[in-house]
Parts: sequence; C-alpha cells; structure tokens
Amino acid sequence: MSKLKNCIEGIIITALGVLFLFFALGVRNNPVPYEIPWVNDVAQAKFLPIVMATMVTILGVVAIVQGLRGKMTPAKYTKEEGKRLGIVLLLTVAYLLGINYFGFRWPTVIFSVVATLYFNWGKRPWWQMLIICAIYIGVGLFGLPKLIGLRLV
Repeated sequence: MSKLKNCIEGIIITALGVLFLFFALGVRNNPVPYEIPWVNDVAQAKFLPIVMATMVTILGVVAIVQGLRGKMTPAKYTKEEGKRLGIVLLLTVAYLLGINYFGFRWPTVIFSVVATLYFNWGKRPWWQMLIICAIYIGVGLFGLPKLIGLRLV
C-alpha cells in the first residue's frame, strides 16, 4: 500500500498529461502551408500544447517509477496550495476545452487575463495587470501574427 501511496502523484500527473494530450491533438491546424515540412509542423497551433502535454505525461511516468523504487514520497500540501492547484487545473482544462470549441484567439485572451489577475492579485494594482495583459494580447495574438502573415482561428 505504501508503494501505491508513493505513486499517487505520478498517476494523477500521468492521467492529466494524457487528458491534456487528447485535448491538444484536437486543436485545429493553421491554414498556413509552408514548403518545408518540419516548419509546417512546428508552426501549427497545436504543436506546443502537444509537446507540453507529452512532457507532463513523461514526468508523470517518471514520478510513478520513482515512487515504486521508493525514491519519491508524496508531497505535503497545505489547504491553500491544494486550492491553488485545483484552480490552476480547472483553468487549464477550461482553456483547452475553449480552444477546441471556440478557436484559439478568444480562449487565449480570457485565459491570459484570468491567469494574470489570479496569480498576481494583491501583488500589483489591478490596472497594471490589465495593462500587461493588453500588451501581451496585442503583441502576441494580434501584432506578431499579422507581421508574419499567420492567421489565428
């Protein structure tokens, strides 16, 4: 039973990685073809989410193996850390679902604003956080794609 206890975090991380990979594979391709095949693959909107989900899955498997070998014990979380973790997971799942159903741009705008406000609330004035979000959204989602001719859906 203690080996299972040591592996529970790895099991959860692996399950979440597989779930995120499932959602990432559902992201639509950009309609921008490139002549060089590997550039076309890397330029797709789902490339980075697939890489990140794969990394999370691999880290989960590593945590399971370390738990089975007794090299990792479960972390102790405070109630506040558990709440924060739950909120981050819900935000991430909502973001990935939003991308699948509503396209990339607007779920990214909403996620950026909500995440920035949540992680920095009380550390900076709210208006500074909104300015930072506006700059990020303006440059990252509108300026750069327009500059390179990338059409985000």
